[in-house]
Amino acid sequence: MGWLVFVYVLEIGFVPSEVALTYWPGGWELEDHPQLYGELEARLIAWDAIFVRSAVTTFMAKGPGIYFYPSGVDFDFSAGLMFGGFSAGYAHRCRHPVITETPVPGVWRQWGGDRIYVRFEGGG
Repeated sequence: MGWLVFVYVLEIGFVPSEVALTYWPGGWELEDHPQLYGELEARLIAWDAIFVRSAVTTFMAKGPGIYFYPSGVDFDFSAGLMFGGFSAGYAHRCRHPVITETPVPGVWRQWGGDRIYVRFEGGG
């Protein structure tokens, strides 16, 4: 590998079932929303030791009839160091709602979180 490597990924798919327990005024409701999604990812790896990764995933919730509506976007970022089968780094992931003119009830969930980690990958 060269001193700097750029990797890109395009992924599209279907989530046949994303189940959520949502609180509405008046009580809890179990919801199931099939969704389409598209993801773009980019990674930079320098000197086989330093990495930076970023990805964005857009979800399209099933609406009435044959229609799908943008419902949420996941953002991923990570950076760290690699050596042999070990890696250590920082990662952040969050989801934010996309509010459309034709709302699909219950898919406007928002969350986020950070990780500081050490990881080992083996095999071969």
